[in-house]
Amino acid sequence: MKYSARTLAVKILSSWHKTPKKQRRPLSDICNENLQKITLSPNDRNLVYQLCLGSVRWLYLIDWLLEKRLSKPLKTLPLKLRSILEIGLYQILFLDKIPIFAAINEAVEFVKQDKSIKWATGLVNAVLRRSISYKEQLHTKMPFNIDLQSVDGISIATSHPKWMVKRWVKRLGIKNTINLCNANNTIAPLTLRVNTLRCIKDELIKLFREKNITVYEGELSPDAILVFDFKGHISSLPGYKEGLFQVQDEAAQIVSFILDPQKGQNILDVCAGVGGKTTHIAQLTLDSANILALDKNNNKLKILKENAKRLGINSICVCNSENFLKNYNSNYHYFDRILIDAPCSGLGVIRRHPDIKWNKDISDINFLAKIQLALLNNYASFLKKDGLLVYSTCTLEPEETEEVIKHFLDSKLGKDFVLFTPKNIPKSIKPKSGILFTYPSPSHKSCDGFFIACLKRINC
Repeated sequence: MKYSARTLAVKILSSWHKTPKKQRRPLSDICNENLQKITLSPNDRNLVYQLCLGSVRWLYLIDWLLEKRLSKPLKTLPLKLRSILEIGLYQILFLDKIPIFAAINEAVEFVKQDKSIKWATGLVNAVLRRSISYKEQLHTKMPFNIDLQSVDGISIATSHPKWMVKRWVKRLGIKNTINLCNANNTIAPLTLRVNTLRCIKDELIKLFREKNITVYEGELSPDAILVFDFKGHISSLPGYKEGLFQVQDEAAQIVSFILDPQKGQNILDVCAGVGGKTTHIAQLTLDSANILALDKNNNKLKILKENAKRLGINSICVCNSENFLKNYNSNYHYFDRILIDAPCSGLGVIRRHPDIKWNKDISDINFLAKIQLALLNNYASFLKKDGLLVYSTCTLEPEETEEVIKHFLDSKLGKDFVLFTPKNIPKSIKPKSGILFTYPSPSHKSCDGFFIACLKRINC
């Protein structure tokens, strides 16, 4: 089958709907895999991402509006037909560059040519044409007459699960919850960390601007620059192959500064993944520390090594987490610094991964909190006296953040640790008593939602 951007988006969204939420892989990964199999122009590739991620970002609102135009529940329709309607309404509401009637006509033609849903040609035409009036109501003070002072209303208007909104309203209040939800619905800029081992920030900014790429300096991290309206693969940016930068949000960059790594130290990165923070630690130590990066996923460790090579970094060794625990004796205190960037619900990075909010529930938060505490208990013993351990998560939920730290400090091992604020960090970073939260905001320069805690070992 020959795919256009819209037909491929329908295929991807239908597949995503069909998969049970606990088994879903990241939607951006599914898009990447499908796009590798076909040839599309850069603009069409970008449109696939827009249609898939955008429709999922606004899924609750879109489905609620579609229900008003249908005579039977949306979920009773074939998945392909449901996805066509969702993508069609997303285009009507949010994509100004695509003429409304062009979007409707393409959806109708798609249905007309598919034998399995051809019967619904008139339905799609009628529902989408009757939905055009929704666009005018989208940015009013009370869109679609939704009560924004209620959990149900906020959930629908901002397209977030009710259980999530209810938690946030209880903890943050209505106004702050609406602001957080609105921030989650903004499209995050591409945030890069300048590789200061190979260039300075001004040089990279100049290189980008010479290529007519709009960039801004970051607000929190001195190593950050923000790229806007970029269409294409990251590897096509100037300086990528030369290792002049690494993709990394400002909040994630702050983690490495708070770790305060120094030359010659032995440093352990427990959940290294593909090495965003690992390579930043190496950068801050001028590639002169002894860094051991752990992860249970060997494929991620392979990518980490590739990233380190591209960035010109030689101070990182990698090891599978299970092998490390088998071969290192926790009675010996090997490391001056330990970073535990723990697996979490990811609710602080919804603006980058909107599918997260539909794939998680409260049981995930409670389950992950146990894993996070276990990681602290398993690895904190490897820290030297006066060494620093940083625990971080890309979520703001209490069970995964402050409560984990409290449970650890109340444990037998935790009695040897205290919360500590390093002095040698950028002035823009202001931890309070060893703890820092960063919050997404509707600002175009906002960062992801992160929790960072710094612990110092005072006894062994």
